[in-house]
Amino acid sequence: MEGIVFYWISWSIWIAVTFLLDKKNKIRYPLSLGVLLIIIGSIYTLDFGEFSISVTALIILSLTYYFIARLRKAGAIYVFICNLIILLAYCSFLLFELFDPVWVVFDRKWMLSIILVYLTLMVHENHLMRILIILMGTLNGEVLFALIIRQYQFPYIVGSLAFLDVVSMAAAVILLWNALEYIASYLESYVNPLVKEKQNYHE
Repeated sequence: MEGIVFYWISWSIWIAVTFLLDKKNKIRYPLSLGVLLIIIGSIYTLDFGEFSISVTALIILSLTYYFIARLRKAGAIYVFICNLIILLAYCSFLLFELFDPVWVVFDRKWMLSIILVYLTLMVHENHLMRILIILMGTLNGEVLFALIIRQYQFPYIVGSLAFLDVVSMAAAVILLWNALEYIASYLESYVNPLVKEKQNYHE
């Protein structure tokens, strides 16, 4: 069933932010509200002529562009280049899947998520930017794909539950990877001084 992964991950994030995050943290309430709006908006769509888009997709796209607009010019340009890479990769996968589905030998959600995560980790090192890039890139890829298949009269909803499953899986993997990098960095900064101190002691 489409959307199960998205709802499971989204509710997990909302619970963690609402009940586990420090109440003094300034981003706690905005983040909690944002996740809740994303969950609620997933069941609604807006029609613009022959073009349909979910409310959740509009919310995510608006938030990503808001954060990108706050970056310095050079940083914003680089993020848009990264966005273009993810956009093309995502749209290409959907087109290959549509016209030549034989090569999709594994679960499409995992295949697409792994490809997106790998590319995102390759193009940017900043933890927050990785999440923004994968959200913005995939959504823009959705829009491009919808415009392409519109010529063939195929019905398509930008930001459907199937899309939300994929992007939530990819975002969750990136969050896990970011956490592992943080733990590794912490251990390195904690262990290295102990090793040096031990070496100095023996000398």
